[in-house]
Amino acid sequence: MNKKAAMITMGHSPRTDIIPDISALLNNHINIVHAGVMDEFSCEYIRKEFIPATDEEPFVSKLKDGRMHAFSRNAAMDLLQNKIDLYCQQDTAAIVLLCTSKFDNIKCSVPLIEPYKLLHNTVKSIDSGMKISAVFPFESHFISMKESWEQDIKLNDSICINPSDSLGCSNIISHFQHDKPDLLILDCLGYTNEWRETISEGLNIPIVHPRTLIAGLLNNIL
Repeated sequence: MNKKAAMITMGHSPRTDIIPDISALLNNHINIVHAGVMDEFSCEYIRKEFIPATDEEPFVSKLKDGRMHAFSRNAAMDLLQNKIDLYCQQDTAAIVLLCTSKFDNIKCSVPLIEPYKLLHNTVKSIDSGMKISAVFPFESHFISMKESWEQDIKLNDSICINPSDSLGCSNIISHFQHDKPDLLILDCLGYTNEWRETISEGLNIPIVHPRTLIAGLLNNIL
């Protein structure tokens, strides 16, 4: 029996830079539906009307122009809840948020996969005193992401590498080669399956990676 999983990005859909990696790992009976919180709005409108407040950490997501944009988290949350409510009414078996940010007070009547919880709970469940390091995507979020992890585990080291950096994969390997962790977290959905495999082989260590974790959980629950 076919099952429908809605994948919601905070920006515009479809996220053709992310979803093919996940779908390649899914069981054949799982069908993906693309959705974006900002699908109803143009890039120009978003840049003008969803300006982040100075005291909030914005969402960063890709829009139809192919660029990453920062926009107001507070303004986007009601739109996200509306999108979730819509898909809960459309025979959707599960919903995936394509963002590793932490979300609060989201309501959903079907299984909801939040990559933040999935990443953090996975690492906490296997941490037995290992040396753990992490890679984060954006300088603007580096401190807050590092602090969020340090509430759960002890980080040995962390660096910022943008997923669009053509030298990013080799830079990660080079950086951690000198103080190799027992486990490395790639904390962004922008990091590809190919990056995960290359880094794991280059450092000869396990990698915690949101795309593969999402696929594994969907296969398990659907």
